[in-house]
Amino acid sequence: LKLNTFRPEVADQARPSPTHRARVHALRRAWGRVPRDAGPMGQSCSGRNQTHDGTAAVSVDELLKGVSFDVSEVGDWSGTYQPEFVNGMLLAVWPQVEGFSKIILKQTIEPAIRKALGTLGDAFSIDMDGYSLGDVPVKFGQMIITPGTQITDDEDLKVMKVRANVEWHGNIKMYVGLNGIKCGVTKVHISGEMLMELVGTCPKPPMFQGARACFLNPPHLKLDYDVGAMNRILKLAPIATVMQKVLMEQVSKKLVIPNRMGFRLDRACEMFRILKPRPKGLFKIMFIKAEGLLGRDMSLLSKKTSDPVLSIRCGATSFESPVVYGKDICLELCDAKGNRGNNGKLYFRTEWRPLQMPQAVMSIEGMLSAPSAVVFVGMYFARRLPHSVDGTRYFVEIQVSHRLGLEGSDVSKPRVTPKNELIDVAPPDVDTVKERRLYEEKKTICMKYNMAKEEIAQILEVDVAKLDDADPSQLLHKEALWNYGVDFFITNLSEAVIDIKLKHTDTRRGSVVSMRIDDVTIHTWQISVADIIKAQCQADHTPIRDLEVPNSATSLHSRLQVRCLGEPRTSI
Repeated sequence: LKLNTFRPEVADQARPSPTHRARVHALRRAWGRVPRDAGPMGQSCSGRNQTHDGTAAVSVDELLKGVSFDVSEVGDWSGTYQPEFVNGMLLAVWPQVEGFSKIILKQTIEPAIRKALGTLGDAFSIDMDGYSLGDVPVKFGQMIITPGTQITDDEDLKVMKVRANVEWHGNIKMYVGLNGIKCGVTKVHISGEMLMELVGTCPKPPMFQGARACFLNPPHLKLDYDVGAMNRILKLAPIATVMQKVLMEQVSKKLVIPNRMGFRLDRACEMFRILKPRPKGLFKIMFIKAEGLLGRDMSLLSKKTSDPVLSIRCGATSFESPVVYGKDICLELCDAKGNRGNNGKLYFRTEWRPLQMPQAVMSIEGMLSAPSAVVFVGMYFARRLPHSVDGTRYFVEIQVSHRLGLEGSDVSKPRVTPKNELIDVAPPDVDTVKERRLYEEKKTICMKYNMAKEEIAQILEVDVAKLDDADPSQLLHKEALWNYGVDFFITNLSEAVIDIKLKHTDTRRGSVVSMRIDDVTIHTWQISVADIIKAQCQADHTPIRDLEVPNSATSLHSRLQVRCLGEPRTSI
């Protein structure tokens, strides 16, 4: 049996006959595919020739009986696959996963829990010395692979989509403490449906431009604590509640759609095509009224009443609001037994408006006169940031005027990138003469204030011995990296303005105490949405912009785009 006779490049030829495809499917089952008589979770429904794990065992003779070997014209590999290979790879790299989780706990989870605890936050800690993820890795269920397409301004990218249920019943070791009281987390249970995508085929290894993954909905999460320390658990019960909530919030921010974790496989690939693919449109739900709801509040003079609140969740997006009154679509609410109509009715209406591609809008006037649009603001990185003490974190605040509610967000609050420290990067292609001039100017200013050579070298980021002969064009550069993108839903496009603030926050450490300094604004840019639209209509337009700080070498690498919305439709 020559396995290399499968050639995907001839998939556009005439399709094989049904009998031929059936024989090919028999070969696929031999390579980890689901048995022909598989049930929903891969178990054999016939019970014939089963193995201990519920999959059908097929002999070689039975497999090859009547199977044609001329299968070169088949190129469709979509279908359902068994996950043993992926699970085996996870087992092999599990120690590295544990090391990465320590970084996430220390840099993201612990600070978020401290912030949520308020005045008690300073007394909370996670003991990393005895921390371990255990020896049971995450496991994937059956993997459903389907082809897809991602639309961009330049080209349509082919996408390989992999959907699978993910479960982890880990025997972890993690100790949390508050004011000297310690409690151990012994088990973690996580389950949910994950979508993994390989984006943009390319004719060189590893054959794709990038990869990304996310949960379609918030996963189920449960933590088990040390049973032998029930008294300590009772004392830390509020902490456990906060910790559970913060963990779910952080998972949603990082890994629940529309948020994704992704990376580039091809350095030439646009990063936001991986992390922030263009939305297909805007789905709007308008809740109008509820009637016949069950009363929960006792009243001496009248029947029971309630103060209903509407809570909505879709992926990582959640919203909570009082009910508004009117009428359109009716949804009968179910009781605890699933019977409809016993708990009242909810009225609402929906609207779907697709995002228009640039080719669909022919003029600047047409875009400016649109009643609403979606503005995408992406922040890649900032270079040549002003020197500060160790521990300084840099971030960007983004706000847009004439903003409407989107994804349940508070329109009065700006969107903020993660607060990241500087990292070393290789020197980019720079103007050598300009770099030397800036270097000498900085050194002259330092010497003017009689700074010691060690301090000057620290500011210029060179060794003291190389202070006089260093080549600034070859030095490692410091930059803050975010790759953070956000969508804003706006109206009144001709007057809307994007406000971008580059900031940093310091922790200056003295001999006795640490002092928190207020956030410092490095520079503010105000960019008109109308100017972005005018630039978009130019033939040689690029959405990537370098926002420069005047009288400084600091620059902010960004991406700005405006997408108008089409007319409302009744179907997606």
